[in-house]
Amino acid sequence: KLNPDMLPIMIAAVEAEDMDNLEISDYTEKDLIPEIESVEGVASVSGTGLIKESVQVTLSQKKIDEINEKVRASLDAKFADAESEMTDAEEEISSGKDELSSGRNSMANQISDAQNQLNDKKIELFQTETDLNNKLAELKETKSQTEAGIASLTELQSQVQQLVESKAKLTEAIGKIKAMLNHPSQTDPAQVNPSQTDPTQANPSQTDPAQGNIPQMDPAQMQAQLEQAKAQLTQLEAQLAQVEEGLSQIKSQLAAQEGSTLKADASDKKLISYIAQSITKAEQGLVQINGGIAAIESGLASVAEGKTTINDTLATLNKSQITGSVEMGSASAQLASGEEKLQQAKDEFEDTKQEAYDASDLNKILTMETLENILTAQNFSMPAGYITDEGESYMVRVGDAIDSVDALKDMVLMDLGMDGVETIHLSDVADIVVNDNSKDSYARLNGRPGVMLSIEKQTGYSTGDVTKRVYKKFESLKKNDENLQVSVMMDQGIYIDMIVDSVLNNMIVGAILAIIILLIFLKDIKPTLVIACSIPVSVIFAVVLMYFSGVTLNMISLSGLALGIGMLVDNSIVVIENVYRMRGEGLSARKAAVEGAKQVGGAITASTLTTVCVFAPIVFVEGITRQLFVDMG
Repeated sequence: KLNPDMLPIMIAAVEAEDMDNLEISDYTEKDLIPEIESVEGVASVSGTGLIKESVQVTLSQKKIDEINEKVRASLDAKFADAESEMTDAEEEISSGKDELSSGRNSMANQISDAQNQLNDKKIELFQTETDLNNKLAELKETKSQTEAGIASLTELQSQVQQLVESKAKLTEAIGKIKAMLNHPSQTDPAQVNPSQTDPTQANPSQTDPAQGNIPQMDPAQMQAQLEQAKAQLTQLEAQLAQVEEGLSQIKSQLAAQEGSTLKADASDKKLISYIAQSITKAEQGLVQINGGIAAIESGLASVAEGKTTINDTLATLNKSQITGSVEMGSASAQLASGEEKLQQAKDEFEDTKQEAYDASDLNKILTMETLENILTAQNFSMPAGYITDEGESYMVRVGDAIDSVDALKDMVLMDLGMDGVETIHLSDVADIVVNDNSKDSYARLNGRPGVMLSIEKQTGYSTGDVTKRVYKKFESLKKNDENLQVSVMMDQGIYIDMIVDSVLNNMIVGAILAIIILLIFLKDIKPTLVIACSIPVSVIFAVVLMYFSGVTLNMISLSGLALGIGMLVDNSIVVIENVYRMRGEGLSARKAAVEGAKQVGGAITASTLTTVCVFAPIVFVEGITRQLFVDMG
């Protein structure tokens, strides 16, 4: 879509001999454009090729990083003391943990060594107790055997004594019997008791020849007693042999024992003495055994007491271990609590440190939007009224606009108040470059820098009138500045005059050519004059209607008039030719005019309606389309 009112009515180029790009641009923008815009009918003037300088401020990440490093270094210096304190506390806690671990290990080792030693002693006591119990059992067994041996020896001694006594008695009895047999006359038969078979029961007093007074008996009685005595002697000798055999067996058995000093042919007296000595030795050994048993029982009591002592010591060690573990646990809990608090402090410190880093990070503080706001706030100057002093009025202005690049570079952005970080200026964080738009748009006139001016008119003003006033303004400006050169490159006023003249000429030439053609073909001046008169009458009537309908004479409306004249000539030719034909047939002028027009009325109406059908819908459209084609229609 295009609105013709938006098109400039004139395009002109200006240049000055003694001005460069910036100077001609500044002169045009400040002087020429306001002067031309003051011309009546001029709506606006825009310049093409105006060189405008601008200061480009671009945040430099490298510079920001350098300042951030300084800020971090300053913060690190402030945080160094706190970090050192936390490091010292951490080392103390670590040292305490090491000491606690060392103490725990040392205590555990000492208690373990003591427990091992006590367990070794306890094992030794158990072994000693076992050995003592074994020895006690052996001594008790030996005691039992010794007591049995003493009892056996005592019984053997009794038997031997009985056997010796029996042997003595038997020997005595045998001697008496032998004496009696050897001296029967001196024997008292009453002393011989043949019924006694036990030598031990013999009563030597009854056969003792020393008693004398042997009673007298007869030979037969004496012979009987002698026989009886012999039988008794045989019996006693047999008994004596048995006794000696028993004593011999006892001697052989005793002599066969290990360590025995008794010989098998020892006398009865030595046998009795040997048995008595053996009993004495056995009794002495029994005394020693009883002493050993008492000593072992005392040792067992000592072992039991040692076991009790060891158990008590182990209990004490366990109690000490538990107490030490509790104390170590308490100390460990305190260290853990301190370590946890230190870790919390470290975490809080790291959070604070990170927050400080974030708060001082220029990447977050200095954004393009922040910088733009700072520049806007710093770069302003505006009037704030007047003050009167002694009748003189002075205008007061607020602010101080930036007037140079150096002032912009030295503009203070912030002062962080940190050691090692100086006041931050704009040049410390940004690259400041002066640019212009010459690479995008420029104009040259006659080889020199220039500016193209596009002039637009206000609605309702004639383009030709406005352009004429602009020409007068250009002449006035040239008189004021001889170096100023103005070249008009496009002038719609000239174009409109040319088009209007062209349309009018075409209308006139077209009408004349139509009259000539009609005159040639009709060969009659009257109908030709009719058509020649109908053209200006119709045009004048159309112009009157345009005046009352608000349609102005312009390129579009004149084009419509040209089209209308064409259709008018066409219709006129058709009607006149038919009227002329019917006159040739002998009809009167009036009748020929009526009938001739009537006959071709439908045809010329249809021909005209084809054009009406094209332009009639334009009435219902809006915008530039309506503006263009309604005037033509």
